[in-house]
Amino acid sequence: MAANTLLPIAILNILSSLAPGPSYYETDLPHTTCGSYSISTARLATALLSYAPNPHHLAGPLWLDLVDPANSTDGERLSAAFCCHEIDKSGSPITMTLLIPWTWERVASDIIRPSACLKNVVMRWAEQWLAVLLIPVLARGKTPTPATTNSATRAQNELRQLNSRITPFFLLYQRDGYTSPISGLIDRDAPDDGLTFMDPGIGYALLKVAHILPFSLNNRSDTLCLLEIFSGGQIHASNLAGNNINKPYNAILLDATSHDAFDAVDFSIRVDTSQTPTRYHLVKFTDRLPAQISQKASSHTQQITNASIAKSLVYFGNGDQGLQVPLPDPEICNVHFALACVLHASGAAEALQLVLRDESERELRASRPSLSTIPKTGCDPGFFYLWRRLLGAGGTLSVDEKERQLSTQQSESRVF
Repeated sequence: MAANTLLPIAILNILSSLAPGPSYYETDLPHTTCGSYSISTARLATALLSYAPNPHHLAGPLWLDLVDPANSTDGERLSAAFCCHEIDKSGSPITMTLLIPWTWERVASDIIRPSACLKNVVMRWAEQWLAVLLIPVLARGKTPTPATTNSATRAQNELRQLNSRITPFFLLYQRDGYTSPISGLIDRDAPDDGLTFMDPGIGYALLKVAHILPFSLNNRSDTLCLLEIFSGGQIHASNLAGNNINKPYNAILLDATSHDAFDAVDFSIRVDTSQTPTRYHLVKFTDRLPAQISQKASSHTQQITNASIAKSLVYFGNGDQGLQVPLPDPEICNVHFALACVLHASGAAEALQLVLRDESERELRASRPSLSTIPKTGCDPGFFYLWRRLLGAGGTLSVDEKERQLSTQQSESRVF
């Protein structure tokens, strides 16, 4: 009888043993599709089970589907290769024991690989997590900022007029001052008396509210349910449902460029709750970031050292009301970080960004005015140049010979 193995590790061992070559990404599991792109099912499943805060919550339902006799007799054979306690979907840690003469390689080659049914079970499980959780997190819908103000001054005016209404934007100013703890940039509309303790040499930008977990999740009960499972129960769906998604514990201040990078999970915040006070660390997944963030953040693959820890620290709560307004919730930050790890380790982040880029380009092409609407007379060359720039991304749009001749004739008839 082999040594005891936790259920998520057992599934990871089977997935890695499916690989015909040195990389477990090159398995014969069906690929998961994402638009016109494909993602390795083995790679996605491995990332989910490796980075989820409590992988037992994910592994239990997958295993129950794999060994379900209703699927095929292969499920019974898989179950017979192990000795384990009764498994449920509660997420309790389960220990598996691989029975003699079975090995991980033999389970993979003799049971999983020949079984189309079991491989489809793994693919459907991975597709559910991709479609219901990962895509909504990265796509983020159209994420409106809930604040009705764009500057500290306007927020303060609104607060004076409507004392019963406090916008998330103003609350974050109260918590963090008129600066972004992430980038260090100062809000360009900050009042002069709010800059007493700030270094204007850092730079200015128009700051806005950025949701840690996206605003678009607030009315997606299916996504919130999977998010609660992924977090191992550390996040409750009700804490992000409805207007709760706009609470300060799910919000940070960012400039527009940093906001775009955060939406693309190019960086995240990892929280160390074992320290007092709680420590927030900036972690990056690429070096293609605004300079203030790229220099400050530590790489997610970087070995943790005292120097990297000190450099990546982020301090929230430096505003006038820093102790009264909730700080970013450590569990929400850590779940965002775990999701970012899954998206990048699985290759889903790159594939989804390509899908979003393709959709954006299709929308742009659909919104372009027709070439036939260009007036044929009375237009100078400057007009045609700007029109071609509008239609064809720098004048690269192909036009027919008649249009080119018309543009050339009008250019020659105009004297500058």
